[in-house]
Amino acid sequence: MSLRAFAATLAALTLVATASTRLAAQQSPAPPPAHPDRTPPPNTAALRVHVSVLVNGKQEPVYGAQIILLDRADTVRTDTTGVYLWRSLRPGWETVVVRALGFAPAKALAHLQVPDTTTVSFTLSPVATELATVVVTTTRKPWLLIPGWEQRRENGNGYSITAQDIAAHPANRSVDLLRRRPGFHLIPYRSSYVIRGRGRCEPLVFVDGVPVQSEIVGDQPPRQQVAPELLREEVPSNNTVIASILDTIDPDQILAIELYPGLAGLPPEYARLPLAQCGVILVWLKKGKDKDDHKDDR
Repeated sequence: MSLRAFAATLAALTLVATASTRLAAQQSPAPPPAHPDRTPPPNTAALRVHVSVLVNGKQEPVYGAQIILLDRADTVRTDTTGVYLWRSLRPGWETVVVRALGFAPAKALAHLQVPDTTTVSFTLSPVATELATVVVTTTRKPWLLIPGWEQRRENGNGYSITAQDIAAHPANRSVDLLRRRPGFHLIPYRSSYVIRGRGRCEPLVFVDGVPVQSEIVGDQPPRQQVAPELLREEVPSNNTVIASILDTIDPDQILAIELYPGLAGLPPEYARLPLAQCGVILVWLKKGKDKDDHKDDR
């Protein structure tokens, strides 16, 4: 092959390769832009809103402030730096409204221009929120202040009578408060009553935590010796009777009564006492305001 023929062949091959490259470039799609979400459409503007509050002479950002453009339906909020950058907005005038909990709302007019980013800054003023008046009505329950009251009630032992119960079911005599109370018996005798618990003997009575003795009618027998006849409807007059100390207490002066008919359910601090098997009655009296104005406790 001559030199002229070789040169002609090389030129033909180069022409074919160039045509193939151009054809492949036309058939391949164009690569996407590096940051499609950051590239605003042409002829649009951006708005940067900065919201802060003045604290000790220093501007502090307001996180989560609500930003509203009156011409748009959507609402956005500021980030931790107190800023929100709004892109792809129409050029022109926009009314910007900022709201944040605990601050007075603010409003400003912004002029958006292409291709600039318009910055609007807000310094919010704290405002005190006036809450609606709340009226709370409650009933005083001073018996809740009795030492150990709540603990004994939580244990579910015994029975209780409060000043509120006495007001709902008035009694002429304090001993009448024990009527129809499980485990206790009231036996009429002369002008008083004899109280018996499940142990068929006289229960221990405490007034404000102090043990008291019942009134003795006739000769005083040993306390633990109780005649079975006392459980009858009528007490023979030839027997010695222990009348109830409750008859000496005005029902209106009673704050609360705790009744424990026998050892079952008796609080530990009383279960170790002699004759505790006869039952225990705890009487708590009103004091101070509770005594002077007992109607409030009802």
